Amino acid sequence: MCIIHNNTRLNKAIDRIIDIAGQFGGRNITDFLIIYKTEMLQRDFIEEKQISNFKRVVANGLQGRIREIQATQTTWARFERALLAENML
Repeated sequence: MCIIHNNTRLNKAIDRIIDIAGQFGGRNITDFLIIYKTEMLQRDFIEEKQISNFKRVVANGLQGRIREIQATQTTWARFERALLAENML
């Protein structure tokens, strides 16, 4: 698949997520993850892309912590569990 087409699909997915849920600000992580995962899966993105681009839908103040979580998680399931654990407190 062409890189430009792939970036266009990714940008559309990110825009759609933000249109539906806004940027993730630390609340309602479960609902946010459902929307995020649904949009990414509908566009057939692999787990690596789902994880690496999550920071694009996160409010600026949380991006540092998201990067820390991303650095330690290699699968979507582990990344999702880490996000849930972090944001359910």
